[in-house]
Amino acid sequence: MKQTSTLFRAIIAAGTLLCLGRAPEAQAAERDTPRTPWTEAVLTAAETIRAGEVVGQTGGLAYRYVDGSTNLVVGVAHNSAASNTPVRVRAGLYGLDNAGDITAAHTAAMAYAGTNNTARTAAASGSSPIGRIVAVYPRYVWVRIGP
Repeated sequence: MKQTSTLFRAIIAAGTLLCLGRAPEAQAAERDTPRTPWTEAVLTAAETIRAGEVVGQTGGLAYRYVDGSTNLVVGVAHNSAASNTPVRVRAGLYGLDNAGDITAAHTAAMAYAGTNNTARTAAASGSSPIGRIVAVYPRYVWVRIGP
């Protein structure tokens, strides 16, 4: 126990010395903001969901997200799941197929679901967006999906 306490004090002292050795401007300019690579949720599938499909949630259940859906989009399924089984869903940046109507001019616009793995710019009346378009390439539209 005494060795751990001594080691802890030495680490604190070394950190303090490192901070004191920097100019105040450098301390203020640097920032290492903590972040996670993705947000993950485990939901119960209300229907069969395949890995890679955009997933929406309502009432604590996960649904495949397709054109006209109004569920809250939570991410993309990372495992396939049958009805009433757990599905792991992650938010993040995903490459979805381009429905053909998205160009570079749509960067930063909202994307809507065409199918459960296709992005488009137009949506059925009342549809919820699946995320914001970050980049457009010939095959994929990169969309930030989830909260």
